[in-house]
This record gives sequence, C-alpha cells and structure tokens, in this order.
Amino acid sequence: MIAPVILDDPPQRVLDKKFWLVSSLYTASVLLDLESTHYCFAHVRGCREGNGLLPGNSLGQHMILLPIAAWSWHSAYKWKKDGTAGWWLSQAIQTGAHTFAGVHNARLISTH
Repeated sequence: MIAPVILDDPPQRVLDKKFWLVSSLYTASVLLDLESTHYCFAHVRGCREGNGLLPGNSLGQHMILLPIAAWSWHSAYKWKKDGTAGWWLSQAIQTGAHTFAGVHNARLISTH
C-alpha cells in the first residue's frame, strides 16, 4: 500500500525585501544619529549628548550603539525566522528615535 505524501508549506524566506528594507533603514538612522552627533561635537561649541545613558564622546557612542544595532539585526532575523508577526517592530521604533535625534542634531548644526 502506498501512503499519501503530506506536503508542508515551503519555509518562509527570512532575508527578503521587507527584512532588508527595515534593517537598512534602521542602520541608516543609527549612522545618521552617530555621525551628526560627532559632527556637532567637532563643530558646534557647547554641543553635548542629550541621552544620559551614552558617553559624551563619539568613540564611546559607537562602542555602545553599534553592538546594539548588531543585536537588533540578529533579533529581527531570529524573530522573523521563528514566524513572530512583530519581528520588525523593535527596529521600526529604534529607527524613529534615531531619525528624530539625527534631525535634531542637523537642526542644531544648521543654526550655528
């Protein structure tokens, strides 16, 4: 007797356009925030870090924010691979916060 073959749904592709879009926008916002802060430190007298959890120098900020960004990429990948519906939410929230900070820094720079 021949047993029927049950086909499962094909595995979901994790590294798709949505993943790359969300993660790339997140990375761009982190770099905008870091580099605009660095520029402000170098060119605007009295410029200081507004986030009390971050050090007041560019190297220290890179050493904190870039590993957090790597963890965020890893988490989004894992959550998407596991089928979590809100895999993108953490990066989207962080993108908004870093974009806000980068735009704020650009405004400070443009007024001086």
